[in-house]
Amino acid sequence: MIRLTRLDGAVVHLNVDMIVSIEELGGAVIKLNSGDTMRVTEDAAEIVDRCHDVRAEILRRAFGVRVPAEVLASA
Repeated sequence: MIRLTRLDGAVVHLNVDMIVSIEELGGAVIKLNSGDTMRVTEDAAEIVDRCHDVRAEILRRAFGVRVPAEVLASA
């Protein structure tokens, strides 16, 4: 899960597996696999970085090793 901030200041924790796409529009608009959209204050690059961090943490916990960023970027 990643922590994001809605435009009204509310904090939401989003399961990264729900994200279909992220569009940059003065903050970001996230399209979810449910068909819903969510507007947040974070920019798209920051959300992508957080998603990569979550995936790396999952792999680290599963295999007990640090996964280089280059490996995640090529996935």
